[in-house]
Amino acid sequence: MLDHARNRVQSRAQSIRIRDLAQVQIKDIVALIGQVGVIHITAQNDIFFDKRPIDTRAVRANVEKALAENPGAAVIIVADRMSNTSALIEVMDQARLAGAASVSVATEE
Repeated sequence: MLDHARNRVQSRAQSIRIRDLAQVQIKDIVALIGQVGVIHITAQNDIFFDKRPIDTRAVRANVEKALAENPGAAVIIVADRMSNTSALIEVMDQARLAGAASVSVATEE
């Protein structure tokens, strides 16, 4: 009985955290974790690294440089809902090849 009650409390606490997380802006998440940078993919599949336009081939070099300055940091990819999945996968692969241990994906409405 005690285990059942404990599980219900943990489940309730987790659902509250998830609901609260939905209210958090991407900029707030970036501020909370040590990040290498934010990579944006627009609806037209244009790629921006820290607000600078870059080519897909430049993602790896930019992430490598940023990781050298901040080892172990995370990469956040913010992809427009209308962007191609292939563009997202390519950017994720390049970030991983650069050595990023943590690559997170978020979408913009």
